[in-house]
Parts: sequence; C-alpha cells; structure tokens
Amino acid sequence: MLVTVGSLNIDHVYQVEEISRPGETIHTLDYAKFGGGKGLNQSVAAARAGVEVKHMGCIGQEGQFLSDLLAESGVDVSGVLVRENIASGHAIIQVNRAGENSIFIYGGANQTVEAAQLAGVLDGQAQPGWVLFQNETSEVPEMMHLAAARGWSVAYNPAPMADDLASSFPLDQVSVLFVNQLEGEELTGFSQADRIAGHLLNHYADMTVVVTKGEDGAYCGSAQATIAVDGISVRPVDTTGAGDTFIGYFMAGFMKSGSAATALSLANRAAAVCVTRAGAAASIPYAAEL
Repeated sequence: MLVTVGSLNIDHVYQVEEISRPGETIHTLDYAKFGGGKGLNQSVAAARAGVEVKHMGCIGQEGQFLSDLLAESGVDVSGVLVRENIASGHAIIQVNRAGENSIFIYGGANQTVEAAQLAGVLDGQAQPGWVLFQNETSEVPEMMHLAAARGWSVAYNPAPMADDLASSFPLDQVSVLFVNQLEGEELTGFSQADRIAGHLLNHYADMTVVVTKGEDGAYCGSAQATIAVDGISVRPVDTTGAGDTFIGYFMAGFMKSGSAATALSLANRAAAVCVTRAGAAASIPYAAEL
C-alpha cells in the first residue's frame, strides 16, 4: 500500500497570453476551477496507475469535492479530515500559451495535518508499505521520522523547497527522493541531473534519487544503477501536474515491479500524456491510456 500524506488544494487556473510581471495587470483568456495540490495529484496518479492508495490530509468544509475526486479515482479517503473554521488550501495558477505556469499557494487546512493523524493511519494497516510526502503540509519532518520508525519506506518530493531542508529534514530516512533540476541545484549546488544524483548518493548511499528534467526526460541514480530516459515530444497544453503525475506513476511502477527502469519509463510516458491536457488532477491519465 501507498499512503500519501499530502495537500488537497482548490486550483484556480487562469489562461493568459503571458504570465504577468510584477506591477502588471493583465486580462485573462479563460478561467477554470480544478481539484489539485501535490498530494492529491500524486495520490490520483498512483491510483490510476493501479496500486492501492490511502490519502491522509485535511480540507475545509468547502473542499468536500476534493475528497470525492480522490475517491472517484479509487483512493481510500478515510484519512482525509474536514476542519472547521479554516478554508481548504488553494492555488492561483497562470498558464500561458506555451503551457508554462506560475503558481502561488495558500496552505489553509493543509497546515493543520498532525503527526498523530499519521500514526493512526499507519497503525491501522496490517503491514508496512510506502509513505509519500511533499512540503505542502505541516509537520513533515516529524511524520517522516514516525513512518520510518514504524518500518514504512519513505518517498519524498521536497517541493516547495524548504530553506532548512538539509538540516531539519531526515533525508537519511528517505528511500526514494524526487527533485526537479531547479530543486536539485538548490539542494546540491549542481545543475546536471547526474551530478545532483551523485552528490546525494555520496551522502545517502541507500537512497534512490530521481531527477525530472521536464521536456528533456528524467534521470534515476542509485547504488545499483543509473538510468536515463529522454523526453517524449508532445504539444503541451498545460504543464501543471506533470511532475506529480510522474511521481505517482513512478511509485506505482516501482512498487509493482521493483524496477527503477520500469518505473522511470512508465512515469515518463504518463507525464507526457498529462501535459497535453488542461488542469492538474483532471489531466492525469489512467494506465490503460498509456
């Protein structure tokens, strides 16, 4: 089983000619509201890829449709709690004609997640599996420690990046780490995927490091092997959610096959389909579509 401890956001998506600059007021071409959040997207992707997923997180009272969206994709939502007197997390997203985006996030109910909540979820499972984290909820370091102490394998996508990531987060307990090239450079000082992975493996020899490179594909490094896949040429519509789709599909492929190469190829194809559609969770393909 995969337990995703993650954000549930209401995404407000605005189509624009070009992303606005500081001090600039622009007209939008279109508007739509979607379910999103890194955690929600990754749970949906893993479930649509065919593994058992349980989501743990918090929403406000107006966010019930986020829980419903997860359930419609086959995710167990018994770990999603409704908080009173606080709004659900939400994101304001601009998408330009090239499919590039700019995003800012309000944490809301996502910042009320507690380690005790995760303890209850994990203790209710018959045997340990995987726990997947991002940085859009509260108490992430505490929950990573808790999961590892209970024998669960930890996967981690440190986005948005935290300034104190290397000092305050237990990276030594992470089995699979997902970063894009910008995050990898911020963490290691290197911009090339192989050097990012190599630097991290020098410090955490048991870690599998996955570096996503957008349209240029992805790279995976571990003590056993290094693997690279080229990007798949598609006409992008909206890149929102592509990284989350990649992560959910990689986790599903890795859990089912035990092969990083198989997981990397599967995730690369799923992300390529995702960017040809609008929205975040709405754009995530089912395995049969690949």
